Amino acid sequence: MSTHENKDHYIEIPLTFDVDHFWEVYNEQWQDEIILIDRRHSDRFYLGRILTALFIFGFIMAFINGVWAFFIGVGIVLSVGYQVKMANDLQAMQQKLDNKRADVEKWLDGLKTAHSFRLLLTPDYFTLFQDETPHQMPWEKCQSFAANENYLMVIGQPQEPNFIFPRKSMKEADFFTLTRTVEEKILL
Repeated sequence: MSTHENKDHYIEIPLTFDVDHFWEVYNEQWQDEIILIDRRHSDRFYLGRILTALFIFGFIMAFINGVWAFFIGVGIVLSVGYQVKMANDLQAMQQKLDNKRADVEKWLDGLKTAHSFRLLLTPDYFTLFQDETPHQMPWEKCQSFAANENYLMVIGQPQEPNFIFPRKSMKEADFFTLTRTVEEKILL
């Protein structure tokens, strides 16, 4: 039963906290960035091999014909320039992902101090209790949500928090109830 069907109905969902559940969700969300970084590493590796081959070929051709040496030299300079650009792009991408991971680590460290978590769904809002500290979010301040088989994320309007609920942090039936309720409340 959802809160939409019964306006006086409140649903309480006990939650278990495990850092690994959240890391699974975040790594899934960052998968595209991780793949792109891995591709850039591969691109740099193969470009380095091409650059080495050009250098050796240019060195050999310098003894045969000076014109070839000029073109090979230009190719080497352009390749080195591109290699440097790729290295800078890769470092910036890696730094951005590392900063995101550090932010999540800091947030999760703050959650580790709590002993109990529960979620209360009501007709007008939902409340996440961290120990006895409530974090309330009215449904009308929810901009959208993202859900898949592993998690549900409630995205608040600008200046409002986002909430992420890993599937593994609750019973299967509770995850289904939460997902259905969020769909009803946010899509209305």
